[in-house]
Amino acid sequence: MADDSERDDREMRASRKQPRALVLCPGTLRLGDWAIECQIVSVSVEGANVRATQVLDPVSSLTLDTHSCGEFECDVIWQDAETLGLMFREQGPKTENLYQTLLQDSEGTTGARRAIRVQVLWSGILRSGHRSSECRIVNVSLSGAKAHVSNPSELASPVVLTIDRFGEFHCEIVWREGDYLGLKFLADPQTIEESIGEAVPQIRRNQA
Repeated sequence: MADDSERDDREMRASRKQPRALVLCPGTLRLGDWAIECQIVSVSVEGANVRATQVLDPVSSLTLDTHSCGEFECDVIWQDAETLGLMFREQGPKTENLYQTLLQDSEGTTGARRAIRVQVLWSGILRSGHRSSECRIVNVSLSGAKAHVSNPSELASPVVLTIDRFGEFHCEIVWREGDYLGLKFLADPQTIEESIGEAVPQIRRNQA
């Protein structure tokens, strides 16, 4: 019963919405005798999304070596091929320090994530390989967008976002939450600004 109670508590904490920052920092995933390099895509004080260098067999827990702040025991709360959502088993000053440190280490990426984000309501199509899905863009910045998709599990990163008014944008999926996807534009901010800046002038860098 204690194990069930602890699991329920972890799942409840995982469901809470916490501030998340895009960091794109290197790390290592460890389980037993194996170690696989990964990219820490995003982080909060409660967990992280990571992308391994290869597709992993399903796992329920592992250790994340962050290189700069030590190792963290984690539960795997979702897994999509080489991308995993992790929740830190112990949260507190150590994970708060990790969050702040990775923000600083992410250099230009951190600044991009803090770009002004504007609420919109644009219809679009996401394509991944031979699969495609209609979507609704609910907010956008120079670094990325948040999309509502009816069948997000069918889409794998990278994707191409097509918006009739603006054309195509090549993106990475950096987080998943229910029917929502977090997209990171692969083009530089200047290119994105030239494409959509007239429609949403609030995101222009000289007004940030």
